[in-house]
Amino acid sequence: MTQTATKGAGCVWLLALATNLFCAAGSASAAADASRYGAWGLACEKQKPKVCVLSQIVARDPQGKQVVVGANAYLDAETGKPKIEFRLSPLAVPSAGLGLKIDKGAEYRLAMSSCDPKLCVARGWLEGELRTRLESGTVAQLAFLLQDGSQVVVPLALKGLKSGMTALAARRAARAD
Repeated sequence: MTQTATKGAGCVWLLALATNLFCAAGSASAAADASRYGAWGLACEKQKPKVCVLSQIVARDPQGKQVVVGANAYLDAETGKPKIEFRLSPLAVPSAGLGLKIDKGAEYRLAMSSCDPKLCVARGWLEGELRTRLESGTVAQLAFLLQDGSQVVVPLALKGLKSGMTALAARRAARAD
């Protein structure tokens, strides 16, 4: 079964926060409050309004210096609905999108919402069957094509996603008070 996740509007603040999280991986940051949920890290800006992102570095380059694939889950600033975003190599083929296979079952496709010389982004709503399967799954395989025709397939650990999403929603509710 293949489903298409819808594209969302660009979020510059999310990309900046996620970049900071990836660069700071594991170190304490004065700019963010951080917690771990299985394979996922939840970080929130300390300033008001507090922006929170659940993230995972999926793959790095062989030297371990650059994030090649990163995953972020967050609540849309306007609607409060959950979204998921994958940051990919700028060499990805935008028209091919991103394939997502959860465990050995459901397959989904996300369209690339943007590409520039530094990265490509595939983003969609995290709700319904997709959310249920991701939160109850063990591993998802992410697949995308590179401009040279080769395919990249990397595993996304799903452990902790459900508890991380619960914490993300609780932080948003606390922020609203």
